Amino acid sequence: MKVIERLEEYIPIIFLFILFIVLIVQTFFRYVLSNSLLWPEEIARYAFIALVYFGSGVSAREGRHLEISVSKTLLGEKIRRILVVLTSVITTGYCILMTIWGFDMAMFVKESQQVSASIPIPTYIFYLCIPIGMIWMAIRTITFGKKDLRAHHTTEDIPII
Repeated sequence: MKVIERLEEYIPIIFLFILFIVLIVQTFFRYVLSNSLLWPEEIARYAFIALVYFGSGVSAREGRHLEISVSKTLLGEKIRRILVVLTSVITTGYCILMTIWGFDMAMFVKESQQVSASIPIPTYIFYLCIPIGMIWMAIRTITFGKKDLRAHHTTEDIPII
């Protein structure tokens, strides 16, 4: 399991690094050499999209998605447990819908044989970040929800955002 967690953390870091390097290259060419390149903006956009979708699983695993913790704190343990189940179900449902939609969209783009404008890579490859990231976020939302339900929080243990 540690290997999966490490991989899960390194993939967004790799995309962040790509984004950073590509933007540095584009900035150098644009402002120092006065010669903008075509490909860095497109790669940066795709790296950012991949970073968001792959990073969402890490956020879900650690329970770092935005939530209103005050309601969990003030309404007691029973309501907190109901809210954990409710938010986990809604989030997982959304992730499953996004997985289906994202996969359908990627397959539509694949069938249309679209190629990226400035780099010779089929565009559907970039669209696959959506279903992969969303299914991973769904899995991590379920595992975090189970872990949160098993934990016996007191009101001092729950962080207030």
